[in-house]
Amino acid sequence: MARALDVKRLSLVRLALTSAVIVLALGGGRALAAEPERPASQPQPTPPVPAITRECQTPAGVKTAPIPLPNTLRALQQRKKIRILAIGGASTARSGPDRGGFQEVFERIIEGAIKGLDVEIVNRGVSGELVRDAKERLKVEVALTQPDMVLWQVGTSDALARVPAQEFETHVGDMVRWLRAHKVDVVLVGIQYTRSLAHDPSYQAIRRAVRRVAQREGVLRVGRYEATEALERVRQGRQPTPPDPFATTEGSYACVAQYLAQAVTLGLFARRVEPRRQRPPNPAPAPAPEMAPTPPRPLPLPPKGG
Repeated sequence: MARALDVKRLSLVRLALTSAVIVLALGGGRALAAEPERPASQPQPTPPVPAITRECQTPAGVKTAPIPLPNTLRALQQRKKIRILAIGGASTARSGPDRGGFQEVFERIIEGAIKGLDVEIVNRGVSGELVRDAKERLKVEVALTQPDMVLWQVGTSDALARVPAQEFETHVGDMVRWLRAHKVDVVLVGIQYTRSLAHDPSYQAIRRAVRRVAQREGVLRVGRYEATEALERVRQGRQPTPPDPFATTEGSYACVAQYLAQAVTLGLFARRVEPRRQRPPNPAPAPAPEMAPTPPRPLPLPPKGG
């Protein structure tokens, strides 16, 4: 009898434990009910856009549309590090502490603007290289470095070599589409400014071709020509004209770096605005069916003999 009671008591204990496990699994326990709900993750605040220093300000400013950079933003969110492949080369070899051009200045500015960001710039520029020669090399560099963004100084060498603008535009457009298809953002840095070629048709045709590619493919373009031209107008009379028509002062490189950092920051946090779907216009009311004209009534005949 006692043994039967013990077996029954053990069965009841097992049943109670099983019920408790089921209740906890379904979230009905007090411990789960008392746990406060975790707040929904808040979107990270947009960092302040890097300011343009007084030395780099122009009356009209440097206008750059906020073009989204989705692949670079993904890298920023996932690992707080972005890798940039810089290609293209200046027309003159540079020496001294500013040998790296505006890329080094850009790196410092963008890291200071976005807290915790680590920027790695892989410089693979070749001075004097034409776009048609750079295409295959660029594909190899992308495979080797796996960049999130390509920073492409493009156009000056082709313009000086008198490459036809249509040929140049085709090569650049093909390469931009290839990069985007391989999940790489593109930033085009336009041709250099020089007074001696301000009215040269071939040089200006390449300048316009870079702009057209950027607009057509929807990629970010920094108008280095326009910015440097505006800076020179502001600085006229402050310093002697450099003997080399392509010699760009260290201050101009720093300004281009500021414009680039501002444009990239805007692009990283720009929200893609979907075009509004236009409602189809209300159909015009159908024309009323044409009624057959009523035949005129015959006139009464006059009485005979009248």
